[in-house]
Amino acid sequence: MELSWTRSADTVPDPHAETVDRVQLPDMAARERFPEMAAPGYSVHILDILGNVVWANARADDAFLPGGIATVGWKWERAWPATRRLAVRDALDRARSCGTAQFAFEASNEQGRGGLWTVNLSRLPLSAAPGDYLIVIARPAEITSGGSAGLPRPPGIDALTGLPTTGCFNRELARRIAERRQNRTRFALAIIDIDGFKRLNHRIGSEPCDVMLTAFASGVAQQGHEGFYLARTGGDEFSLVVDASDGAAAAQERVATMIQRGVSPISGLDQTSDFSASVGISMFPGDARDAQELTRFAHTALRAAKAEARGSCVRFDGSMRQELQRQSSMLEMARLAIAGDRLQPYYQPKVDLRSGVVVGLEALLRWKSTDGVVHFPGSIAAAFDEPEIARSISDLMLRKVVADVSAWHRAGSALPVAINASPADFRDTGFAERLLQQVDRAGLPTRLFELEVTEGVFLGAGASDVGTALRRLSAAGIRIALDDFGTGYASLSHLKQHPVDAIKIDRSFVSNVATDAEDRAIVGAMVSLSHNLAIEVVAEGIETAGQAALLREMGCQIGQGYLFGRAVPGFEVPTLLRRHLIPA
Repeated sequence: MELSWTRSADTVPDPHAETVDRVQLPDMAARERFPEMAAPGYSVHILDILGNVVWANARADDAFLPGGIATVGWKWERAWPATRRLAVRDALDRARSCGTAQFAFEASNEQGRGGLWTVNLSRLPLSAAPGDYLIVIARPAEITSGGSAGLPRPPGIDALTGLPTTGCFNRELARRIAERRQNRTRFALAIIDIDGFKRLNHRIGSEPCDVMLTAFASGVAQQGHEGFYLARTGGDEFSLVVDASDGAAAAQERVATMIQRGVSPISGLDQTSDFSASVGISMFPGDARDAQELTRFAHTALRAAKAEARGSCVRFDGSMRQELQRQSSMLEMARLAIAGDRLQPYYQPKVDLRSGVVVGLEALLRWKSTDGVVHFPGSIAAAFDEPEIARSISDLMLRKVVADVSAWHRAGSALPVAINASPADFRDTGFAERLLQQVDRAGLPTRLFELEVTEGVFLGAGASDVGTALRRLSAAGIRIALDDFGTGYASLSHLKQHPVDAIKIDRSFVSNVATDAEDRAIVGAMVSLSHNLAIEVVAEGIETAGQAALLREMGCQIGQGYLFGRAVPGFEVPTLLRRHLIPA
């Protein structure tokens, strides 16, 4: 097959004819791969590797372009106004090197075919024609968002948003790095995450959320500057490359503006007034040496942004590098401790403040390094944010606690033991069933176990599954305690919505209860609330006899803290249980 462009500039091709002058339609394989060629509403051009138009369908010459007609024999970029040509050339370069590129623009012309269009460029192999070609497919926004034909996307293009996907983005990132190493220019990588998207999805449904993702992607793409590249790299995650030749601060401001303009139309709606996106940015070559490091640093900055506030835009800096190294060290220590079976539950007593008798235990994580030193869980805190490691820690701790409780039960003990559950546990929907299976296999009554949860589990990833898991465990006979009560968000609503048997007053209130009138009033209110709701109340962090006496007078039933003893390994618990723990 021969492709040529020897017809006059004003000739309009017929896409349903086998030939138009000397310009032939692409072969069958190409038409099967890109059915948009013959579909109504799509503008399609085929370009040679230099960007010359060698074929176009009828809609392509229908003046959709803002600068005029891109007819056969013309340079495709000439159809664009001068203000857009640099961006168009960049898209051509990306398609040649990466295999695909995408951008959006607002068309406006006298023929009334304005509005938002999405343009996809893909490499096009033609079996009967030598050389390399590009196919350019332009879609109106109503087709891009799923309003027509159900046609398949070109490879590497996300079906929902029309953006490039992860593989294509990674290739583009590698190309940019290689290019920047040669010409010593700078660019920024931004990782964008929609805040609380899972909760939003549960609240209003997947279809409205799909519309919002598409609108957000289009809104950001419309703000694109020369050299930008936007891709959808996760369910609610986007990756963006922007030029940073004018400095990191200017690049950060540019990204923040693009995101804000993408968010604004959506956050103005009633159902999505809280719609926002957080951004982490890293710079090449200033921050990183390669794509992997650049991406890791951008994700680190994104975590810092999400910890700061919804809708934050944070740039990676040197302090984050130190934090990243510290987190990597934590993860390695956790992996080694798991592999070496060096995690161990320690048990701290909970004491009846009237009699001083131990009425329960809380299992706390400790781990030993190879030199025998016992460490607190804070030294491996990053491990609880890694799903696989967190699950390994949880399973190992649960197995050992159940084994200890089983041994004490055989010896005649009937004390309940509290196990701490982290947000990571609830990200695994099988957590409740695994806990119950462990208890059942040991032949133990569920009343010997209590699950302590902090209010953070109701806000993090997997929060929607927390209520289901707690109701399942409560129905099976496991007590539920709300830890660090009063320090989180919507504490009272949690008491109403979930099966809570006990609240634990946070040590931040207890530590000053004897000297601070406000803390004393808050603790008194919590104790009164627990009595009215018939919920057990436990005061944490009791360190002095004066605190214990005051809490007892206020009606607090149970206390826990260094006054009664630090956490001890399981083999010391029988001795602990024989002690009278209220100081004389």
